[in-house]
Amino acid sequence: MGQMNRAIAREEDDRRKQDRLASTLVIAASIIAAVRLAREDIGRPSPRLASVIVDSIGLARTTVAHHQLGTLKTSLPRPVLVAICHSYDLEISCRRS
Repeated sequence: MGQMNRAIAREEDDRRKQDRLASTLVIAASIIAAVRLAREDIGRPSPRLASVIVDSIGLARTTVAHHQLGTLKTSLPRPVLVAICHSYDLEISCRRS
């Protein structure tokens, strides 16, 4: 019975981590896209808008993956790094290289 409870608890913990990762990616990608699209008209869908969003998601995924591996060296704007670090409940110890 105890093993079953531990297995269930582990599954719930894994699910929470995946939810947190998904939230982190959304926040990071949103900030990256907002910075890249500043001062542009985004009222209508366009190839440029779609391209920036796709690129922002890719950059956010790469950044989070590097952070998880402990190899985060980036020139991203500090607000993006702050959002990533806060989403993992970390102190701002991300360093720029």
